[in-house]
Amino acid sequence: MNEDKEKTILAIQGQEDLENDIVYEVNKIKKEYEARIVSMSLDQQKQNQEYENMAHQIKSSLSTCFLNVDLLNDDEGNKGYIERIDHQLEKINKLTNDFLKGYSIRQNNLHYQFKFYNLESCIKQVVLDVQEQAYQKNIQFELNTKEFYLFMDPFWIQEALESILINCLEYAFENTKIYVDLKEEKNQAIIQIQDHGYSVDKQIDLFKRYETSNHNDNHYGIGLNMTKEIIEHHFGSIDVSSQENKTTFRILLPVNKLERINI
Repeated sequence: MNEDKEKTILAIQGQEDLENDIVYEVNKIKKEYEARIVSMSLDQQKQNQEYENMAHQIKSSLSTCFLNVDLLNDDEGNKGYIERIDHQLEKINKLTNDFLKGYSIRQNNLHYQFKFYNLESCIKQVVLDVQEQAYQKNIQFELNTKEFYLFMDPFWIQEALESILINCLEYAFENTKIYVDLKEEKNQAIIQIQDHGYSVDKQIDLFKRYETSNHNDNHYGIGLNMTKEIIEHHFGSIDVSSQENKTTFRILLPVNKLERINI
């Protein structure tokens, strides 16, 4: 009797161990499945963000092209306009190529091509690109910059700066100036952009995706968010302050001692 009882107890224990093992494996599979679902969801969000980033930049470049084409009909000195259109079309072509190959080189950021490049040249090119928008409001740019070489991706740095300048032009008062300064301080390149215009609502985070103080149908709150991402992928930071009809964007980009050239 006792022997049969012990066998029965051992059998029951064996059954319970088997059930526990099954439960453990099921829970393990469940957790792996849930983790994979979360990963897929995050990946989908990244894909959607890339779609929006590319579409926004292409739209900005096309708007500049359309504006210059309209001006071609009103001015016989077309060379400058054609050059700007050509530059914008080159940007569109590169953006499109990056978009098409993006998913074959899947990474956690945009496809940067870092090299030593003159940051002052980037600033001057961007100012030239948005010149027509400035003419519409009789806004002038005042630059205080010097030659400054930095290890960066000049294409995306220009995109970041252009988003800021376009934002400044939209909110600046007519017949005013936008000030652009470049200097070095404590092993950092500091770019400061200031306009005189409508103040920014302190309740709004301009760098948050879809956050915008402009409720125009053509504004989606993407440009400055992408600007922040670009700056952060260059190991830098950006902030904005606004008071008494003055809005100031301040970009900090670290300068490695090995890459510093006279400023």
